[in-house]
Amino acid sequence: MINRYQMMKSLRDRLNELFRLCGTEGERIQVAPAPALIRLVEKLIRDQALCSYLEGLDAQAEQAVQSMKERQLDEWNNQQNEERLAQLERELEQERAGLRKAEETLSQERRQGAEREDQYRRERLSAIQDLIALRDKLLLRRNWLEEEAPQEENAHKLAESQLRETARCLSNLGVEILEAGGAFDGSYQTVVETRPAEAPDQADQIAETFRPGYRFQGEILRPQEVILFTAA
Repeated sequence: MINRYQMMKSLRDRLNELFRLCGTEGERIQVAPAPALIRLVEKLIRDQALCSYLEGLDAQAEQAVQSMKERQLDEWNNQQNEERLAQLERELEQERAGLRKAEETLSQERRQGAEREDQYRRERLSAIQDLIALRDKLLLRRNWLEEEAPQEENAHKLAESQLRETARCLSNLGVEILEAGGAFDGSYQTVVETRPAEAPDQADQIAETFRPGYRFQGEILRPQEVILFTAA
């Protein structure tokens, strides 16, 4: 008889737990081995069908409780996963925002660097143009001294020294002075005057550099102006 009592108590406890898991609060029924209840149970246990039914109910209640626990565990896992995914999304968005900010900063630094480089190049080109103009004047002075005052040795030495110094400054700035002889090259030379060749092999050869050219970072600042031998 005690086993039947325990079975009913177990059934009650399982049903109460099932109601709790489902979110339904019910009034707790006290099951105690009172004499009246004992007599009732003794009477009911004679009915084997009823006992079998109670056992079935207890098994179903146990299965329902287990299923509800598993369901709540799945819901809890899903909730945890959703919260974790939401947290990861927030962290990812923060990283994206940080990356965008870093890219903007890098882009700004690149623009500023390009602007500084462009400003530096303009300033350097301005200095180069000034040196080229000065060298042109020194070349004219040297040519005048050679024609009009060949006896002024000190003046010749000073002019040559100044030409070497300006050439050195231009070279330090990355400028190539174009004063080549030999065969004519139209990529960096231009003809300002021609002269009849004295021999067949002189045709299309440079007779003289009228004015030197200059190249800076692959760009021709001024072509080399030449006097060219032509076939007679």
